[in-house]
Amino acid sequence: MLRFMHAHSAQTYALMRIVTGFLFLWHGTQKLFSVPTPPPQGSSFVIAIATEKVQTLITKMGFDVVNAGPLKSARNIEPLAMLNISLGYGQGLGTSMGFTLLR
Repeated sequence: MLRFMHAHSAQTYALMRIVTGFLFLWHGTQKLFSVPTPPPQGSSFVIAIATEKVQTLITKMGFDVVNAGPLKSARNIEPLAMLNISLGYGQGLGTSMGFTLLR
């Protein structure tokens, strides 16, 4: 496989550039002709030892920061993450999903 890729590296690179161009064109056209809607804001659970810099970074990434309490609360967050991975990859719902805590 590596010999084939090395022998045809110029063609592979050209094909990759063409596919990237089509994806860029498709994405730009989609943004141009559709009405942009803001994505829903997901929740990110942090434990109490998370510094304020970490919480600020999570907020800047567009998530709602939820303080889950002390370090032993991380044990309760792990099954939620495992469920998210199982739904996204195992059941094919995709990776652009998450949970939101309703207050």
